[in-house]
Amino acid sequence: MTTETQARSEPKQRDRTGAIFLTPAVIWVLLFTIFPLLYALYTSFYSFRFGKRNQFVLFTNFGRLFTDQNLHNGLRVTLIFVIVTVTVEMIVGFALALLLNQEIRGKNILRAIMILPLFATPVAMGYLGITLFYEENGPINEALRALGNPGIPWLSSPRWAPVAVMLVDIWQWTPFVFLVALAGLQSLPEDVYEAARVDGAA
Repeated sequence: MTTETQARSEPKQRDRTGAIFLTPAVIWVLLFTIFPLLYALYTSFYSFRFGKRNQFVLFTNFGRLFTDQNLHNGLRVTLIFVIVTVTVEMIVGFALALLLNQEIRGKNILRAIMILPLFATPVAMGYLGITLFYEENGPINEALRALGNPGIPWLSSPRWAPVAVMLVDIWQWTPFVFLVALAGLQSLPEDVYEAARVDGAA
């Protein structure tokens, strides 16, 4: 094989290798994301009744959806959830990144502890959250009772259940913000910090 032929074949080989590695991911996305989405869209045009034939209703379901009070309540709760969790995660994650970017004792151990929740799946975090916020003898309510508080109905109260879910979400995703912010801080040249110190920055 000549050098010219080899040079032409190398890009094709790289493309073939890339396609091989991408194929499982593409299949996964098609099966578990694209197909369910398209099937959900298809079924949204039908009315399903148990024991009866499915009836094609076109946009009737969408009309009922936008007049359903449950949708309005769901959108309101989702908006509050996103605003609260994202704000807290950004502030706390960046603050911890600033703290652990300093020269303090044991910072590497603290960094490792900080990112541990990232390795847990959402299902595992959900079960852990249920255990922590269990109303009868969960550790959080037990600690509150030790302080004289009768405990909080974390999982059964419409008022407190969203708070419990927010706390679990913040616990899991604050480390992600911390990791990204820390990487950004460490990528800055030392000259930037020296210039800031000269200008009077703390």
